[in-house]
Amino acid sequence: MGGQILEYEAKTIYRNGREEGIKEGINNKLVQQINKKLEKGYHLDQIADALEETVETIEQLIKEYKLG
Repeated sequence: MGGQILEYEAKTIYRNGREEGIKEGINNKLVQQINKKLEKGYHLDQIADALEETVETIEQLIKEYKLG
């Protein structure tokens, strides 16, 4: 019975780690796209519209990753 519990916990940890990795990958791609658009001279509202995100999200990522 103890083995089943450990196996379940291992699967849960793996699943959570995988989900976090996917979210991080998506976030990194978004940051790359924001940076490219900033380099091209896009304004925040244009970037948000093009990437289908809110201006607030774009601003937060710019500050967090020190872009621009």
